[in-house]
Amino acid sequence: MLHKIRYARLRHLCSLTLCCLSAVLLFAGCSKDMEQEGVVATVNGKPIYLTQLEASYDLNNLSWSGGMVPAVDALREDYGNVLARLIVNELVNQALVRAGLSVTDEAVANAEAVIRADYPEGQFEKALVEEYIDITVWRTQLRQQLAMETLKTDVLRPRIKLTSQEAEAYYKDHVADFYLPPRIRFLHLSGRDREHVSKARDMWLAGTPEEEILKSFDDITVRELKMRLNMMPVNWKSTFDKLKEGEASAVMNADNSFESLILLENLPEKVLGPSHAYPLVEKVLLEQKLQSAFDEWLSEELGKADIRISSLLLHPAEDKNAEDAPKSGQNAEGGGADAKAQ
Repeated sequence: MLHKIRYARLRHLCSLTLCCLSAVLLFAGCSKDMEQEGVVATVNGKPIYLTQLEASYDLNNLSWSGGMVPAVDALREDYGNVLARLIVNELVNQALVRAGLSVTDEAVANAEAVIRADYPEGQFEKALVEEYIDITVWRTQLRQQLAMETLKTDVLRPRIKLTSQEAEAYYKDHVADFYLPPRIRFLHLSGRDREHVSKARDMWLAGTPEEEILKSFDDITVRELKMRLNMMPVNWKSTFDKLKEGEASAVMNADNSFESLILLENLPEKVLGPSHAYPLVEKVLLEQKLQSAFDEWLSEELGKADIRISSLLLHPAEDKNAEDAPKSGQNAEGGGADAKAQ
């Protein structure tokens, strides 16, 4: 049986960061046929199927390898959390459809191409197989990520205003967050052949451009890095303590390879000034405001949505409340079947 459920019950299934709607009565539905068709919930009449729930649950629990079978209550809670996310996803999708902002197949294909570009040929599919991830499920999740990004950028972001006064106040209250401890800017040369690393180091010290070095040795990696002294490996720090700017270390053993470090610059500690810190301040404030805007948006959507959830996913107490609640068409004391609890 599917039960009508509003925000307070949905929040019980998933730890959403909202405190906006009061508890409401849970009303029994009359959709046994829908459950028999594999429907575990509906959002404004749009079904969410058991296959979707199971696929999302499996994707979120790939790393579970415990020897004990999870308890029924734990499974119910886990599936409830996954279902809550699917319900929120469906609300997002429906909102984008109304706004004419639905994620297109082309957008999904483009995003997939960008991700695939980070893998050698054939390795992307291999990675999915090794992680037991179905490509169709993965693409569905990718589409949903794009949908959430679209909601934030095209629907929520225009609602947000960020003033210079807010940024200035945040900077003053969090100035310690913009302290930069001493750092080192350096070049890291690495490769599997000790002689190649040594020759590449000597070429760089002689002024040879990095591009030419890489062309000369196809097994050499050259990276320019910037690292805090207090986060640096002990052996690297002791090496830099002996170097002056522009000097290089001897070739050292590394994990299955060899490496050499070249000190480019010692960067003293400093505190970022307001102008340099502003991009960071803006990012933090926008993230906070976007979260608040999303919470408000979700509260509004849940307040007017017709959400029905299978009794199989409700806690026993909730299921009992649903059975005791007035059926559709019966009047509760003081109001109709859709009256909220007072």
